Amino acid sequence: MDDEAATIITVKKEKKRKHKKSEENIIPDSTKSTKKKTKEKKRRTADRTGSKSSATDEEEVEDEKTDAVDKEKEEAKKRKREKRKLKRELQREATEKAKANQGKGGDTAGLLYLESYAKDKASWKFCKVRQVWLLQHMYDPEKIDESSFVMLLDYLDGLQGKAREKTVQEAELIMRSLDDDESEESAAPPKEAEAGESKKSAVSAEKADRAKQILQLLS
Repeated sequence: MDDEAATIITVKKEKKRKHKKSEENIIPDSTKSTKKKTKEKKRRTADRTGSKSSATDEEEVEDEKTDAVDKEKEEAKKRKREKRKLKRELQREATEKAKANQGKGGDTAGLLYLESYAKDKASWKFCKVRQVWLLQHMYDPEKIDESSFVMLLDYLDGLQGKAREKTVQEAELIMRSLDDDESEESAAPPKEAEAGESKKSAVSAEKADRAKQILQLLS
Protein backbone atom coordinates (compact mmCIF):
# COMPACT_ATOMS: atom_id res chain seq x y z
CA MET A 1 0.00 0.00 0.00
CA ASP A 2 2.75 2.39 0.88
CA ASP A 3 4.63 1.58 -2.30
CA GLU A 4 1.52 2.15 -4.42
CA ALA A 5 0.84 5.49 -2.75
CA ALA A 6 4.41 6.54 -3.26
CA THR A 7 4.20 5.61 -6.94
CA ILE A 8 1.00 7.63 -7.40
CA ILE A 9 2.57 10.65 -5.71
CA THR A 10 5.66 10.30 -7.89
CA VAL A 11 3.52 10.15 -11.05
CA LYS A 12 1.55 13.24 -10.02
CA LYS A 13 4.75 15.15 -9.30
CA GLU A 14 6.14 14.14 -12.68
CA LYS A 15 2.94 15.35 -14.42
CA LYS A 16 3.09 18.67 -12.56
CA ARG A 17 6.75 19.06 -13.48
CA LYS A 18 6.05 18.38 -17.17
CA HIS A 19 3.04 20.68 -17.14
CA LYS A 20 5.06 23.46 -15.57
CA LYS A 21 7.86 22.97 -18.09
CA SER A 22 5.33 23.06 -20.89
CA GLU A 23 3.91 26.35 -19.63
CA GLU A 24 7.39 27.82 -19.35
CA ASN A 25 7.99 26.92 -22.98
CA ILE A 26 4.61 28.20 -24.20
CA ILE A 27 4.51 31.58 -22.43
CA PRO A 28 7.75 32.94 -23.87
CA ASP A 29 6.70 31.91 -27.37
CA SER A 30 3.38 33.69 -26.92
CA THR A 31 5.12 36.77 -25.60
CA LYS A 32 7.57 36.73 -28.49
CA SER A 33 4.71 36.42 -30.95
CA THR A 34 2.90 39.36 -29.38
CA LYS A 35 6.01 41.49 -29.44
CA LYS A 36 6.66 40.50 -33.03
CA LYS A 37 3.12 41.48 -34.02
CA THR A 38 3.48 44.80 -32.19
CA LYS A 39 6.75 45.56 -33.99
CA GLU A 40 5.23 44.60 -37.33
CA LYS A 41 2.26 46.84 -36.69
CA LYS A 42 4.51 49.75 -35.75
CA ARG A 43 6.61 49.17 -38.88
CA ARG A 44 3.53 49.18 -41.13
CA THR A 45 2.26 52.34 -39.41
CA ALA A 46 5.65 53.99 -39.91
CA ASP A 47 5.71 52.89 -43.54
CA ARG A 48 2.25 54.33 -44.16
CA THR A 49 3.18 57.60 -42.43
CA GLY A 50 6.39 57.80 -44.41
CA SER A 51 4.56 57.07 -47.64
CA LYS A 52 2.00 59.78 -46.92
CA SER A 53 4.74 62.28 -46.07
CA SER A 54 6.66 61.37 -49.22
CA ALA A 55 3.53 61.64 -51.33
CA THR A 56 2.74 65.04 -49.82
CA ASP A 57 6.27 66.28 -50.55
CA GLU A 58 6.03 65.05 -54.13
CA GLU A 59 2.68 66.79 -54.57
CA GLU A 60 4.12 70.05 -53.24
CA VAL A 61 7.11 69.82 -55.60
CA GLU A 62 4.77 69.06 -58.51
CA ASP A 63 2.55 72.03 -57.58
CA GLU A 64 5.58 74.32 -57.48
CA LYS A 65 6.68 73.10 -60.92
CA THR A 66 3.18 73.65 -62.28
CA ASP A 67 3.05 77.17 -60.81
CA ALA A 68 6.43 78.00 -62.34
CA VAL A 69 5.33 76.73 -65.76
CA ASP A 70 2.06 78.68 -65.55
CA LYS A 71 3.92 81.84 -64.54
CA GLU A 72 6.36 81.46 -67.44
CA LYS A 73 3.49 80.94 -69.89
CA GLU A 74 1.72 84.03 -68.57
CA GLU A 75 4.87 86.13 -68.93
CA ALA A 76 5.35 84.85 -72.49
CA LYS A 77 1.76 85.81 -73.33
CA LYS A 78 2.32 89.25 -71.79
CA ARG A 79 5.45 89.79 -73.91
CA LYS A 80 3.56 88.76 -77.04
CA ARG A 81 0.73 91.20 -76.24
CA GLU A 82 3.24 94.01 -75.71
CA LYS A 83 4.97 93.20 -79.02
CA ARG A 84 1.65 93.19 -80.88
CA LYS A 85 0.70 96.49 -79.26
CA LEU A 86 4.03 98.08 -80.20
CA LYS A 87 3.72 96.75 -83.74
CA ARG A 88 0.22 98.25 -84.09
CA GLU A 89 1.45 101.60 -82.80
CA LEU A 90 4.37 101.63 -85.24
CA GLN A 91 2.08 100.72 -88.12
CA ARG A 92 -0.36 103.45 -87.13
CA GLU A 93 2.42 106.04 -86.93
CA ALA A 94 3.78 104.93 -90.29
CA THR A 95 0.32 105.25 -91.82
CA GLU A 96 -0.16 108.70 -90.36
CA LYS A 97 3.22 109.86 -91.63
CA ALA A 98 2.48 108.46 -95.06
CA LYS A 99 -0.81 110.31 -95.16
CA ALA A 100 0.84 113.46 -93.89
CA ASN A 101 3.46 113.31 -96.65
CA GLN A 102 1.14 113.11 -99.64
CA GLY A 103 2.65 116.00 -101.57
CA LYS A 104 0.84 119.24 -102.34
CA GLY A 105 -2.52 117.76 -101.53
CA GLY A 106 -1.30 117.18 -97.99
CA ASP A 107 0.22 120.65 -97.89
CA THR A 108 -3.03 122.29 -98.88
CA ALA A 109 -5.11 120.17 -96.51
CA GLY A 110 -2.74 120.88 -93.63
CA LEU A 111 -2.81 124.64 -94.19
CA LEU A 112 -6.59 124.68 -94.60
CA TYR A 113 -6.87 122.73 -91.34
CA LEU A 114 -4.66 125.31 -89.61
CA GLU A 115 -6.62 128.21 -91.10
CA SER A 116 -9.89 126.64 -89.96
CA TYR A 117 -8.53 126.42 -86.42
CA ALA A 118 -7.38 130.03 -86.44
CA LYS A 119 -10.51 131.56 -88.00
CA ASP A 120 -13.40 129.25 -87.14
CA LYS A 121 -12.79 127.22 -83.97
CA ALA A 122 -16.51 126.60 -83.54
CA SER A 123 -16.70 124.41 -86.64
CA TRP A 124 -13.09 123.18 -86.50
CA LYS A 125 -12.55 119.46 -85.84
CA PHE A 126 -9.35 117.81 -84.65
CA CYS A 127 -7.53 115.64 -87.20
CA LYS A 128 -4.38 113.86 -86.09
CA VAL A 129 -3.07 113.37 -89.63
CA ARG A 130 -3.17 117.14 -90.23
CA GLN A 131 -1.51 117.82 -86.88
CA VAL A 132 1.29 115.38 -87.69
CA TRP A 133 1.89 117.15 -90.98
CA LEU A 134 2.05 120.54 -89.27
CA LEU A 135 4.49 119.34 -86.61
CA GLN A 136 6.70 117.67 -89.21
CA HIS A 137 6.99 120.80 -91.38
CA MET A 138 6.73 123.67 -88.89
CA TYR A 139 10.43 124.54 -89.37
CA ASP A 140 10.19 124.52 -93.17
CA PRO A 141 9.36 128.01 -94.51
CA GLU A 142 8.63 126.55 -97.94
CA LYS A 143 5.82 124.42 -96.48
CA ILE A 144 4.63 126.83 -93.81
CA ASP A 145 5.23 130.50 -94.54
CA GLU A 146 5.50 133.23 -91.92
CA SER A 147 1.81 134.10 -91.80
CA SER A 148 0.88 130.43 -91.43
CA PHE A 149 3.52 130.00 -88.72
CA VAL A 150 1.84 132.74 -86.66
CA MET A 151 -1.40 130.73 -86.82
CA LEU A 152 0.59 127.60 -86.00
CA LEU A 153 1.89 129.16 -82.78
CA ASP A 154 -1.70 129.68 -81.67
CA TYR A 155 -2.40 126.06 -82.51
CA LEU A 156 0.70 124.81 -80.65
CA ASP A 157 -0.39 126.66 -77.53
CA GLY A 158 -3.26 124.18 -77.24
CA LEU A 159 -1.10 121.05 -77.58
CA GLN A 160 -1.43 118.50 -74.78
CA GLY A 161 0.46 115.48 -73.48
CA LYS A 162 3.12 113.74 -75.53
CA ALA A 163 2.65 115.94 -78.58
CA ARG A 164 3.52 119.02 -76.50
CA GLU A 165 6.50 117.32 -74.85
CA LYS A 166 7.85 116.07 -78.18
CA THR A 167 7.50 119.54 -79.75
CA VAL A 168 9.46 121.13 -76.89
CA GLN A 169 12.18 118.46 -77.10
CA GLU A 170 12.56 118.99 -80.84
CA ALA A 171 12.90 122.75 -80.43
CA GLU A 172 15.49 122.30 -77.68
CA LEU A 173 17.44 119.89 -79.87
CA ILE A 174 17.50 122.42 -82.72
CA MET A 175 18.79 125.15 -80.43
CA ARG A 176 21.51 122.89 -79.01
CA SER A 177 22.64 121.79 -82.46
CA LEU A 178 22.85 125.41 -83.62
CA ASP A 179 24.89 126.31 -80.54
CA ASP A 180 27.27 123.44 -81.31
CA ASP A 181 27.64 124.60 -84.91
CA GLU A 182 28.48 128.12 -83.75
CA SER A 183 31.11 126.75 -81.35
CA GLU A 184 32.74 124.75 -84.14
CA GLU A 185 32.77 127.75 -86.47
CA SER A 186 34.35 130.00 -83.87
CA ALA A 187 37.18 127.49 -83.53
CA ALA A 188 37.63 127.13 -87.30
CA PRO A 189 39.95 129.32 -89.51
CA PRO A 190 38.30 132.56 -90.76
CA LYS A 191 37.80 131.44 -94.38
CA GLU A 192 36.19 128.14 -93.38
CA ALA A 193 33.99 129.94 -90.85
CA GLU A 194 32.76 132.38 -93.51
CA ALA A 195 31.98 129.54 -95.94
CA GLY A 196 30.07 127.63 -93.29
CA GLU A 197 28.17 130.71 -92.20
CA SER A 198 27.03 131.58 -95.72
CA LYS A 199 25.97 127.98 -96.33
CA LYS A 200 23.69 127.63 -93.34
CA SER A 201 22.74 131.20 -92.45
CA ALA A 202 19.37 131.42 -94.19
CA VAL A 203 17.84 128.09 -93.14
CA SER A 204 19.44 127.95 -89.69
CA ALA A 205 18.41 131.47 -88.82
CA GLU A 206 14.80 130.68 -89.75
CA LYS A 207 14.80 127.39 -87.80
CA ALA A 208 16.49 129.00 -84.82
CA ASP A 209 13.96 131.82 -84.74
CA ARG A 210 11.01 129.44 -84.94
CA ALA A 211 12.48 127.07 -82.36
CA LYS A 212 13.04 130.00 -80.00
CA GLN A 213 9.46 131.19 -80.38
CA ILE A 214 8.13 127.68 -79.78
CA LEU A 215 10.21 127.26 -76.63
CA GLN A 216 9.07 130.63 -75.30
CA LEU A 217 5.46 129.63 -75.93
CA LEU A 218 5.47 126.10 -74.54
CA SER A 219 8.14 126.14 -71.82
